[in-house]
Amino acid sequence: MSPAREAGDSFEGEQNLNVTSDILMKALSPASRARRILSPSDPGAYAPGFTLPSAPRTGSRDRLYRARRMCKRTLLVSLAFSVIAVLGSHSLSVNTTAVSQKQARRLFGLQLSRNATRLLMDVEKYYGRRVREELVETWDPGYRGEAEVISDGTPVIRLNSHTGRNETNIVHELFHLKFVAEGFPKRKWARYVGVSEDINQSLTHDLDSLLLDALVHSRFYPKMRAMGYDPDLWDRRDIKSMIGISMKDGSHKLVTKEVLIPVHFFKFYLESSDRALVAQLERWSVSNNLESALDVAKKLIGIVEQSKIDTPQQQLEVYIQCLDTLFKGSARFKVASWNSEKLGNIQQQVVTIHIVPPK
Repeated sequence: MSPAREAGDSFEGEQNLNVTSDILMKALSPASRARRILSPSDPGAYAPGFTLPSAPRTGSRDRLYRARRMCKRTLLVSLAFSVIAVLGSHSLSVNTTAVSQKQARRLFGLQLSRNATRLLMDVEKYYGRRVREELVETWDPGYRGEAEVISDGTPVIRLNSHTGRNETNIVHELFHLKFVAEGFPKRKWARYVGVSEDINQSLTHDLDSLLLDALVHSRFYPKMRAMGYDPDLWDRRDIKSMIGISMKDGSHKLVTKEVLIPVHFFKFYLESSDRALVAQLERWSVSNNLESALDVAKKLIGIVEQSKIDTPQQQLEVYIQCLDTLFKGSARFKVASWNSEKLGNIQQQVVTIHIVPPK
């Protein structure tokens, strides 16, 4: 494991969890942690693509899962119900650097296309350092990649040696590094006395992974498609498999946190390139008695569609609005401060979010 910068999701107030999570865009994905959201009610009644929860991860592997931002690429067992700043003058563009065929770069043993090379060179130009490549042999198949900026300011991309070594995943992670360079912050959380302990470190990780990441992906997935990539390919495959399974007979049930059910639909709606599949997913949700979650998801989608999310500040403002809607009556969320910390030659933005009791 590379030296990690101190980061992330820490709680203060009623409960001090003293948690660090070395993330760029998000902490541990709930899909990766739970391994699925739909599971057989009867442990002996398996459906294709569904498994029981895996045992809790321990040791350094568990710390890596808690500490790193992961690329949102999961199989059906790990996605299942995905229904759903260095602020300032620096702005990177995939079109700013001219690249000749002779300049084409290699990462992870792959010859990159001109578009990918151009993005890589722009990212490295900002950080003033080469992107470090790391292959990991021990990850589950659905955990395909991650990126971070370590304490000396070096941008790092890690890929699953079995399932993550392709140009689409590389470009995905480069865009995450690009957004951090443009000022996207890591988050710190302070939960006040009077707020339910159910709103804890685990839940804020899930919210970052599902809700906030969807906002970020909605900004660069269109750019990836324009470059010839298919960033939501695996998600579409997972959803197509999932909507063929009914929960009506009780043989399968949702095991995700209830508050997160609408967020899954929200995420798929923002990220998917297949609007017909989104409509199918909506009909599946209605047929499986998930109308109330669908209504909340539509409220969240409405907030995004009526807002600007071009800058890190705007993305955080919309994130807070969505959180207030999701937790209406149980908690309110406020951006308390923006600060920065030095990582090599860059200043990483850090935002503190207060979780306070409802009015």
